[in-house]
Amino acid sequence: MKVVGINDGHNAAACLYEDGHVVAAIQEERLRRVKNSFMDTRS
Repeated sequence: MKVVGINDGHNAAACLYEDGHVVAAIQEERLRRVKNSFMDTRS
């Protein structure tokens, strides 16, 4: 079974589990390259 976990808070992140094992995980700050940044969605 595949499960996607999403945290849409201050430190947004997502994780993919498959059969009880972490397949992939990422945090927003790794994509933006800014620690504890706030993403402005007004565009």
